[in-house]
Amino acid sequence: FFFQAEDGIRDYKVTGVQTCALPISPARGRWSYIAAEPAEILHIAPSDKRDAFDALDALLGPVDGTASDPDPDLPPFQGGVMGLACYEFGARAEPLTLTRDKDWPDLICGRFDGLLAFDHQDRVVWAIGTGPESQAMADRAMVWQIGRAHV
Repeated sequence: FFFQAEDGIRDYKVTGVQTCALPISPARGRWSYIAAEPAEILHIAPSDKRDAFDALDALLGPVDGTASDPDPDLPPFQGGVMGLACYEFGARAEPLTLTRDKDWPDLICGRFDGLLAFDHQDRVVWAIGTGPESQAMADRAMVWQIGRAHV
C-alpha cells in the first residue's frame, strides 16, 4: 500500500509524514514493513509519455553507484523500492486497449532508505537504514517506532 498526499490521489496523514508505504504480509506471514519519507518518488500518470521502464530502472539502480548484498542477519527486505503498479500499467508493455482513470497513476513507487521491519514470529521490530546515510536513516525509523515527534 503506497500513498502520497500531495498527488491528489488520497489525502492521508501519518503523524505528520506525507508519504508512506505499508506493505503488510498476508495473514500469518512473518514480516511486515513500514517506510516513510522516500528519498525519491516515481509517479507515472496515464498521460505521462516517459518510458516508464527506463524511469523504474533508474530508480532501482544503486544509490551511490555501488550495489551491496543484503545482510543475511537482517530481515529479507532491507530498504529499496516499494510501490504500486496498476493493472493498466501492462498497456505500456503490451498492445492493450485499457480504459484508464486519469486520476489514478499507472505506477507510483518510492525508494526508501529507512524502514521498520516487524518480525511477527520472534516479536521483534528492526529499524533499518540503507544508502550513504544508513545510520541516520535507521535512527529516523526508530523515531517512528517510539512515537516521538517527526524529525
